[in-house]
Amino acid sequence: MPAAADLALSATPAALISVRRVTKHYQTRGSRYVALDGIDLDIGEGEFVCLLGPSGCGKSTLLNMIAGFEKASSGAVEMRGRSIDSAGSERMLFFQDAGAALFPWLTAAENVRFGLTPRRIPRKLQDEKIEHHLAMVGLREHAHKFPSQLSGGMKQRLQIARALAIDPDVLLMDEPFGALDPMTRRRMHEELLRIWQQTRKTVVFVTHDISEAVALADRIVLLTVGPRSHIAAIFSVDLPRPRLATESAVAILLAEIERTIDTGDGTALREDGAP
Repeated sequence: MPAAADLALSATPAALISVRRVTKHYQTRGSRYVALDGIDLDIGEGEFVCLLGPSGCGKSTLLNMIAGFEKASSGAVEMRGRSIDSAGSERMLFFQDAGAALFPWLTAAENVRFGLTPRRIPRKLQDEKIEHHLAMVGLREHAHKFPSQLSGGMKQRLQIARALAIDPDVLLMDEPFGALDPMTRRRMHEELLRIWQQTRKTVVFVTHDISEAVALADRIVLLTVGPRSHIAAIFSVDLPRPRLATESAVAILLAEIERTIDTGDGTALREDGAP
């Protein structure tokens, strides 16, 4: 097992998403606030990447740029070499409040069908896709229930089923399990990893929870908080799943991330792994 300092940046799959020298600033009451400063990041095809950091570090802003909902003040965000200038069905964004993202007047099956109808997919094929993806997330027996009849975890699974049915390349998840109780959250980690391993979609997952990032990610991108948020370190997590905090290698990585955060500037571990 490699030492924590060796768990820095490693070779990644061919870049699907590229972020190059991205800066984002906002004008507020005559002053300029720099939310992100000089971000460089490649995300590989099929990779599970967690953007980790405290509130205000710019991780959701970066996710929204990848989604196409926000534009960089300078620099470039690209997918397969093409600039991301707007939202697209190949990039699906998930929110923490799944209930707000679902249509309350539609059943679980109808919520999944909603994304398929504009694509002019034959009704029979729609039915097959709906059944397949509801079964994938364990909701086949709840197809006729409305969102109000589903638990928080079930709503998140329905949001995932609806997204997978339209076959996006990238799942963008903004603290999707933050509102769930710890037990449900742990089950959702297992479900998400099972689905990811089955589909091999690219996942970019925002969290402020170090343990959640270590449990899920192939790589963890740690962002600083401050007047000019930037990437403090990138950790490659080459550890088998499931990852338990009681395992020595997991505990070492958790401690290394915490130590890097405590330095405030990322000097504890740079991207090249040097101390």
